[in-house]
This record gives sequence, structure tokens and C-alpha cells, in this order.
Amino acid sequence: SANQDVVKLLVADRTFSTLSNVAKFTFGAWAQHGLRLATTHADNASAYLQARCYKVLLCDPRDTTIPDLSSLRSAVAQEALQRLRPHEHFFLELPQAQRLVVAWEFVEVLLSVCDREDSPTRQGQKSARTPTIVGKGQRPEADSRESEEDTQRLVSSGSSGKERWLGKSRSSESNTSVDAKWLEENSEVVAACMHNQLSNLRYAMDIVGTKVNAAGMTLDDAIGGRGVEEALAALRCFTSNLQ
Repeated sequence: SANQDVVKLLVADRTFSTLSNVAKFTFGAWAQHGLRLATTHADNASAYLQARCYKVLLCDPRDTTIPDLSSLRSAVAQEALQRLRPHEHFFLELPQAQRLVVAWEFVEVLLSVCDREDSPTRQGQKSARTPTIVGKGQRPEADSRESEEDTQRLVSSGSSGKERWLGKSRSSESNTSVDAKWLEENSEVVAACMHNQLSNLRYAMDIVGTKVNAAGMTLDDAIGGRGVEEALAALRCFTSNLQ
């Protein structure tokens, strides 16, 4: 910074914003805390923004060494938007971002539950419920009892799920919310209800998740399969790079 006139061209090739972000998004928060305790830090974003010369910024959204969330281009994009007036750029308020992240996680769990119920292993287990043809005068008592137990269990599960959906559950179940945990606990009911809608849901998720692209980063790459805190940070990077 003392000799800014000397540098005429700055090329930043696939580098990071801060070393702490690289540690956080590569290994986890514990690595970030470890660097802080070791007083090890590096901040490329500030130096890049302060440079007064021609600048070229190269990036690779699928870089296996520098995660895109901790890349220099994501930090520069966020800083550039912060310098604009609120009406001059698109910005998701925290409540809106949280709702989007939670909804995305919900749909991911929903599809995972349906895939698991439709898997060959599960189908093989369910095939045990099919009727068994026996000779005249014979009664498959064991199979009949198992079938009745399975039927009763399915009916009970279905009834419970239906009551929860309609908000008619008694006692403490009246306040049960349909969240990711509920989907896991009522997987058979969920799979049965969603069977005819899965293809449309997958198609919509494919369009939104893979076709909406922020300079190489898709929405699914940004928030898919992440925890809420990390997904919120990724969403900020995504919307910044999108603009």
C-alpha cells in the first residue's frame, strides 16, 4: 500500500478472502477457532479492495482447495453490494433467508424419505405383505397374523399422520408441526401421499437448484446439504455473486 503507484496490474488467480474462512468452510468452525488461538490470520479481501490499479480476478466455483464460500470473489462481491444503496441491489433479509434455507432442507428431507421408501430394499420388505396362495383347506396363520399386524401398524400410522395434517390430534400432538423430524417419523405416510407428486417436485427442484446460476455456483451447490448457519452464509455469497 506504501508503493501503490508501482503496481499497474493486479491478477488474483483463484485465491481466498480470509484464511479463517478457508478453515471454517473446509474443516469446520473448530479450525477457525484454532487459527484464532494461534494468532494466524491473512486477509486478501482488504488488500485487494484497497489496491488502486487495474485488477483481474479469476475464480473457480468448483475449486477443491479454496471453497467458493471463502473465495476472494465472494468477499469482493459482498463488499461491492454493501457500498450500494438498499434500493440499488437485491438483498434477502435474515427472516426471508432463514425461511428459504429451512424450506430447502425440508424438501431435501422429503425427497430423501420418499427415495428410501421406494428403494428395492424397502420394496422387498413390503412384498412380505402380499397374499400367499396355499392349498385348499390350509390357512397360513403365521403369515395372516403378520399381515394383520402390518396392516394395523400402517393404519395406525396413517391415522396418526392424517390427524396431524388436519390439526385434530389430541393432547400434545395437537401442536405437532410438520418438519423434517416429522417426515422421518412418518415416512410411509409421506411416501404414500407424495407418490403422484414426486416427479413434478423433482423437476421444480432441478430447475431452481441447478439452472439458477451465480457465476458458476448453483443454488443447490450453495445451500444444499448444509447446516442452517453455513447455508445462510452461502446464500449471502450466492445472491452477491448473482448480481
